[in-house]
Amino acid sequence: PPPGIGGPPPPRPGGAPHGYPAGGDPRFPPPGANANAGGAVGGYGNVPEWADAPLEIGNKTGGGRHGNVGPREVPGMPGVMMTAEDESVLNDWDGSFGGDDRGGGRSGGHDRGGRGGGHRRTNHGNQRHNHRNRSAKLMTSDEIEQILRIQWAATHPLDRSAYEHDYYFQNWLSVTNKSKLKEPFAPETLREVAPQAKEARAPTAFVTLQGLGRVPFSNIRAPKPIVDMKGDGEKKGGAGRDESDGQYDAGRRLEQEPLLAARIMIEDGMCLLLDVDDIDRQVEEGIAGEAPAAMSRRRDFLLEGLAGTVRLPAAPVLTPQAKKRGDSDAVFESLTALHKGRVMLAKLLPRLRPGCSAAASLTWAVMRHAPGMLVAGEKAAAAAAAAAGTGDAGDDSAAMLAREASVALSSLPHNATASAIEALASAVVSCRNDTPSLAAAAGPGASLAALITAVLEQGSRLGILGADYDSSPEWSDCFTTLFGVLDKHLAMLEEFVAAGKAGDKKAAAAAKASAGDPSGGLDLPRDLLRACVPHCSAEQREIIRNRIQACQ
Repeated sequence: PPPGIGGPPPPRPGGAPHGYPAGGDPRFPPPGANANAGGAVGGYGNVPEWADAPLEIGNKTGGGRHGNVGPREVPGMPGVMMTAEDESVLNDWDGSFGGDDRGGGRSGGHDRGGRGGGHRRTNHGNQRHNHRNRSAKLMTSDEIEQILRIQWAATHPLDRSAYEHDYYFQNWLSVTNKSKLKEPFAPETLREVAPQAKEARAPTAFVTLQGLGRVPFSNIRAPKPIVDMKGDGEKKGGAGRDESDGQYDAGRRLEQEPLLAARIMIEDGMCLLLDVDDIDRQVEEGIAGEAPAAMSRRRDFLLEGLAGTVRLPAAPVLTPQAKKRGDSDAVFESLTALHKGRVMLAKLLPRLRPGCSAAASLTWAVMRHAPGMLVAGEKAAAAAAAAAGTGDAGDDSAAMLAREASVALSSLPHNATASAIEALASAVVSCRNDTPSLAAAAGPGASLAALITAVLEQGSRLGILGADYDSSPEWSDCFTTLFGVLDKHLAMLEEFVAAGKAGDKKAAAAAKASAGDPSGGLDLPRDLLRACVPHCSAEQREIIRNRIQACQ
């Protein structure tokens, strides 16, 4: 098509195309222009085809720039119209890319006449240009770099270490690729303030507002109270408000409520565990301010103090006499009723000194509540997965706590191990009808079977054998109790396998339902059976052999 009607004009010999000033369009500088690049004219190199399009695209009369009717389009960008400012800049441009002498004398190598004539584009060397396309409203590289520097400065303060202001990413690097850490993953100083000092123990403070009533500050220990229509909240001490006469009436402070008290304790416990991690990392990186023995004592003091706040009984089994003395698992039960509480205890167990009394007491408590805790934990994990809309149940915190207890069992001494099987046997007996199947391939039954396996294997290593009744009568009695439960579950598995071989689906479903209908199905607990063999009598070994043959 002819020029000005929709297509590019024919090349003009010896000069710039019609409509350009000498030197080219200032808003589209050629990248990497070089006067010696491949013999290009004027040092432009590879110029795109649209760069030779005339500026008078909207002028069909071909009368030059003074004959335009309406705004013109940006070359190479159909539909994008130039603004009045763009046209003014373009009209006043002398074709030069270099220097700051915009208002003074121009370079003698350029044509003062503007667009006419046969002048070639001016060579501007390797000078860097960063012109912005105002029509497209794009940011220049300098502007983007400046914004990135501002963002970096806001998130990376120079007066604090990365361990403090970028803890989560540094922790991820320390686990996945430690070589990328630019500084030691450890705090410079240890926290001296106890976690309880973070929150005020005083009554709730109120905001001073005129004419809007009393608006209380809210925190986890004294949440914002509900509207008190009767006006006797202060007298009863409700919602953490001030005491008027020094005595509480029918109400009590919110921080004395069991679930809220458990959440406060979990928060403080997590803070203490972070303090222990800080000590371990300082020792590992070699930047500890104290001797290793002093750091170890400080670490044990924090952990044993946290274990002491659970108020666990010193006895493995809670007898009626112990309950009369005031021993109970009330704090432990309130913690294990919450997911975060189970996670905190699971993190506490491996950090305790192996074989210490605090580790033994916590392991016994897990044994005493293992069957019910595992079943409740599986239900809570399934409910959380359903609420999240995911099919996977995710991590079961109760199973995680049971696994940590199994690992801690391998470090218990003789007496503590003998007491552990007593706690586990008493728990199985107390909830005999609700005990998950030990023949389950996964779920609470598999976790309970792993706990029993750990106890029996530790007993074998220490020489405590159930078959030797004279040397360890208590162990033998507890093993006999557990073996009876195991034999009952193996009988259910035998019925399930026999029904499956006969093709009777109804009988197989009934046998599976009688075993608690585990989600992972039923299977031989081979690890548990292998751990039972050293403790079994000849008669018990024969029973195991027959069960295994029937379930093959």
